[in-house]
Amino acid sequence: MRHRLQLNEIGAVLLLTAGAFLIRTYGISFPPNPYFDEEHYVPAALALLNQQQDPNWVHPPLAKWILAGAVGCLGNNPLGWRLPSVLIGTAMIPIQYTLGRKLLGQHRAALFAAFLLSLDFLHIVQSRIATLDIYLAAFLLTGFLALVTALDREKGLTRSGLIFLSALLFGLALLTKGSALFGLLGAGAILLNSKKNRGEPASWAILLGAPLLLYILAYLCIPPHRGIHEVLSLHARILGFHARSAMEHPYTSHFWEWPFVLRPIWYFFSQPDSLHVKGILAAANPVLWWAGFVCICYTVYNRNLRSSMEGATILATYLFQLLPWGLFARGGFFYYVLPAVPSLYLAIALTMTHQQPRLRRGIEVGIVVVAIAGFLLFFPLLSGISVSAILYNFIIFTPRWI
Repeated sequence: MRHRLQLNEIGAVLLLTAGAFLIRTYGISFPPNPYFDEEHYVPAALALLNQQQDPNWVHPPLAKWILAGAVGCLGNNPLGWRLPSVLIGTAMIPIQYTLGRKLLGQHRAALFAAFLLSLDFLHIVQSRIATLDIYLAAFLLTGFLALVTALDREKGLTRSGLIFLSALLFGLALLTKGSALFGLLGAGAILLNSKKNRGEPASWAILLGAPLLLYILAYLCIPPHRGIHEVLSLHARILGFHARSAMEHPYTSHFWEWPFVLRPIWYFFSQPDSLHVKGILAAANPVLWWAGFVCICYTVYNRNLRSSMEGATILATYLFQLLPWGLFARGGFFYYVLPAVPSLYLAIALTMTHQQPRLRRGIEVGIVVVAIAGFLLFFPLLSGISVSAILYNFIIFTPRWI
């Protein structure tokens, strides 16, 4: 559905985006040294900047090239490493709003979904660290937006162009991390569900073929300019690495644990003295995520919702980015679920649009209060601000969070 934004709606989105930016930039220079997976990606970016071979060859190069460009402009310092993540994470807020507006047809519902994403713990933490996952999530979310916009148009050059743009964005996601393939499968499911595009081979060829072609061409053309045999050999090594590498990390978890926030990850932790704690915890607001999971289940259960374009799209973008991780018996890490997080909040917003006005208002107010209270309580442990050991022990309510 197409909608023309009013000035007050634009103002609300801009205000929300500005707030999200401030949250993601506050104290961004801490820690002063690379931490967690920055220890892999910052050296990789520096190597690329110095025209050396990428030591992190097990992941595609795009996000590391972006990181290298930022370091080249801003210097080899925390701001240079992390500002791109801040910017792309912040940009996801208006993108989430726009996708919500197209799917749900309401400013209120779209703003609600964008607001919840702006205060999401995992999204905040991943927007403040120089790793690949926020780039992956942003390219996928924007790709879904382009695809949904295309499916709202009649046949013609505009729709074909938007499908191509969507394919390009999915290709950029693939060039960031191989798990973008799950999102591409979700896009295929959305296209399959669209009555407008059934029996259109061109749409399928563009959406599924263009990202793979872009991926292959990038490996052929970007330095060190490999030949096709070298590209195939490299990917055989990559697949072998991921197949052989055993998950022996203490924070290993499984996909079915992620929606319930059972095993978050401490990216950084220090205890300056017996009375204070400093840390950066990749977690989520359990109440919001549990509520989101209930809304996903409700959408699956409700025939009218799951058969609607908006319901099917939200389910595809969530389930296809969560369930395929079940194929990996070795497990993974909590932050792997990041690309599915926007869909979780869209599911909550969708469910709210199907409630009686008075009930909807009450539930939404309750959710907003929980989101704000949770953010205020947890933000020190999302950003490395020193907190008292008493507060730490109160927040960390289960041993699985240690």
